[in-house]
Amino acid sequence: MQFEVSSQEKELLVALLHRYVSEMLVEIRHTHHREFRDALQKDEEVVESMLDRLEKTIQ
Repeated sequence: MQFEVSSQEKELLVALLHRYVSEMLVEIRHTHHREFRDALQKDEEVVESMLDRLEKTIQ
């Protein structure tokens, strides 16, 4: 799937994803259930990958 976004929208998306990752890392640290923590860590990896790709398109 592809869709186009403006540079302003990309910058906002990057900022929102950075904030989400920060919150997710706190949640990972406070989670006691192994399965849930593993799922959060996988999600965090996916979001980090998305951030890397998005940030490269902004530069």
